[in-house]
Amino acid sequence: MKLVIIGGGSTYTPELFQELIHARDLLPISEVVLHDIDAERLQTVGRFCSLLLQHAAGPFQLTLSTDIETSVTDADAVVFQLRVGGQEARHQDIMLGTDLGIVGQETTGIGGFAKAMRTIPVVLEYCRIIALRAKPSCRIINFTNPSGIVTQAISDHTDLPVIGLCNIPVILQKQAADLLSIPKEQLLFDYVGLNHLGWMRGVYHQGTNHIGRLVEALADDPELFRASNHSAIDSSLVRSLGMIPSPYLQYFYYTDTLCKKIRDAAQTRAEIVMDLDRRILDYFSTDTTGVMPPEMKGRGGELYSYAAVQVLISMATNRQDVQIVNTINGSAIPELLSDDIIEVPSVISQNGAVPLVTGKIEPSILGLIQQVKAYERLTVTAAVHRRYDDALFALFNNPLTGDLSQAKKALDLYLTRNPIPLKAGAADV
Repeated sequence: MKLVIIGGGSTYTPELFQELIHARDLLPISEVVLHDIDAERLQTVGRFCSLLLQHAAGPFQLTLSTDIETSVTDADAVVFQLRVGGQEARHQDIMLGTDLGIVGQETTGIGGFAKAMRTIPVVLEYCRIIALRAKPSCRIINFTNPSGIVTQAISDHTDLPVIGLCNIPVILQKQAADLLSIPKEQLLFDYVGLNHLGWMRGVYHQGTNHIGRLVEALADDPELFRASNHSAIDSSLVRSLGMIPSPYLQYFYYTDTLCKKIRDAAQTRAEIVMDLDRRILDYFSTDTTGVMPPEMKGRGGELYSYAAVQVLISMATNRQDVQIVNTINGSAIPELLSDDIIEVPSVISQNGAVPLVTGKIEPSILGLIQQVKAYERLTVTAAVHRRYDDALFALFNNPLTGDLSQAKKALDLYLTRNPIPLKAGAADV
């Protein structure tokens, strides 16, 4: 297997690389290519990955490349983990939301919209080259945020098979297993929704659903939520839902609280990460031990590498196990379109991901799923076709934006700070 990581200069890469080394007996990898447009970062991260390889007696070849065509030639699998514009653009997205008085977080609200608008055209251009140069059987694993929207764009506008991933469901599964003191492999999880908009509705062991026990444990001990970044979610919500929400749902359930928290923070999350990245890259450039720096824990992305490698193993070995991924709906959620990208438990095999049927979705969460899915589809259309109306109604359909007047204000301010051409056709609001 030739595996290509696009965005290989990310400070996340060594953890993924280490996980690939640990999986050497299950993954038939012959070469890992790290591709990045930032040659300096690529060399720094590549140096540390080379060190990891040396300590592991080199189970595969490492190649560094800034040329995308060479990188993906004859590739068997490609992982997307790029960030167009870097953390600087992320900071501007957060400030855009703050200046408007709405959520500017990087995957939700105006921040997620801004990131999708600049990311989707880049990803689709990469996909065009992959379709020409990679093996016909090449598969895409997408971790680039907003993961659900980017995966939807790849699915809608290319013929490449794609699976979108997020570490949040994996974290929730691990926490549930730890609370129940039952190995995760012995549990079945009922999880439904979209990327960063999902709910764990059931956790089954030997036919018994333990979700009620988990809900009460979380409701009785708020610190369990604090440890998983559910900072605003309280016990009354968890008990009312009877299920465990993704931590990103706090932006929807407690919008004003989160807006104030972001506005009052001494630094944006992007500024914090920029500082961490500088220290991590300094470490990567000089370390000789091959031990991960302590700053990696503050960087986020817990279990990201584990999730990616598990999908790779399942596809390479036709394991046919169940993992929570972003994939094409089919008939899994009948209330959505068959080609919508959803985040649900799916059987992973050499043929990709097949979602399990979810059953009836509770009215308490269905409306939000449908509305955010409409926002996602309109955002993909706006990013591809660059029509003002698509962008306007994408933001209007995002529950974090406000009414149509606020959506227009948000879009116009976004365009002022990101002068990209959009075709005429604005609504007169």
